Amino acid sequence: IYMTQERSEADYAASYFGGKPEDYDVIKTFGRIADGSNEAYNRLYNLAIQGFKDDADYFTAQGMNPDGTRNAEHERLVDVDNLIDFMLSEYFGGDKDGPGGTFSTGNNYYTIYNREEPDGFKFFEHDSEHSLGLGLDDMTDYSLGGERGKPSKRSFNPHWLHERLAENAHYRKRFTEHTEKHFFDGGALTPDAVLNRIETREKQIDKAIIAHSARWGDDSMTRDHWLDSVSELK
Repeated sequence: IYMTQERSEADYAASYFGGKPEDYDVIKTFGRIADGSNEAYNRLYNLAIQGFKDDADYFTAQGMNPDGTRNAEHERLVDVDNLIDFMLSEYFGGDKDGPGGTFSTGNNYYTIYNREEPDGFKFFEHDSEHSLGLGLDDMTDYSLGGERGKPSKRSFNPHWLHERLAENAHYRKRFTEHTEKHFFDGGALTPDAVLNRIETREKQIDKAIIAHSARWGDDSMTRDHWLDSVSELK
């Protein structure tokens, strides 16, 4: 059974968003550079340290004027819609080992930025096995290990960026709109939609679990134990 998630690096970015791999900066956990450079990421960090309470600061980070219209002279450094959906996934899944988890400061994420056609850093889940009831459920009680007010560049992460952006009323309104979209009226995070995804994946790997258990399992890791875990998840 193979990992179902692609590694969100430069080749991935070019495949899904266009351009060439060398067009992209990719930063991962603890500010490590996977591709390109961290120059733009450092600029986003500096804006986050400054804060986004004022509308001018909030819109500048998105390459906009204070009224929300596009300004080509301002670098678009954050994709707000992407970040909100990333955070809804974090809150919903309760990913203990993610950027807002308790294992470390800012663990397990990738972020991608197109230097040639800047449309904001986009954040991606990574290594999220401590999720959906398997880890810490409440991700709102967030702490950055004493660095909450001003994290180092190593600790800078999407969860803290989200909390800084949430100081602005425009961001909170946008967050509310995404919540209403995904958690109500057949949205992606309504119970039926989530159960459908789980059952689709369950059917895909049902037979493979038998071989997987034969290769790696023991008397506590059989197909029946897997079925019990899936049932508990549902």
